[in-house]
Amino acid sequence: VEQLVMAAGRPVIVLPYKGKAALALDDIVVGWDGGREAARAAFDSLPLLKSASKVRVVRIDPQKDPSLRGSVAGADLAEALSRHGVKAEAQGYPTDGQDEGQALMRCAEDCGAGLIVMGAYGHSRLAEFIFGGATRFVLNRLVCPVLMSH
Repeated sequence: VEQLVMAAGRPVIVLPYKGKAALALDDIVVGWDGGREAARAAFDSLPLLKSASKVRVVRIDPQKDPSLRGSVAGADLAEALSRHGVKAEAQGYPTDGQDEGQALMRCAEDCGAGLIVMGAYGHSRLAEFIFGGATRFVLNRLVCPVLMSH
């Protein structure tokens, strides 16, 4: 799956091996870190986001980024998506000591999302292999369908 996500040049929807594999578009969580891969995933998924009842642009632990102080993390993306007819809202979500990928999946479970949209491998694959990362975590522990772009 990792090689496909990296080499496809297109968004890839990955389904979980167990559990909820049905693609539900009522509530979608978009993982946002402000990076190129996350932006590509968000705009690659526009046709799906437009059909959703609710889209949550989620920034994990925004308080850790000093440049975000005094602003709503992800509001810029939510505003851009709204210009395309997407009903989006921005929110921060704490890791509570968990991996960022785990926190993103917990957020999706908490709000009953049927799809997670996220960028894949915003760091080098070597860095993700050594230090872990959201992409690797999510791919190894899918709880619902995930659309990834690189």
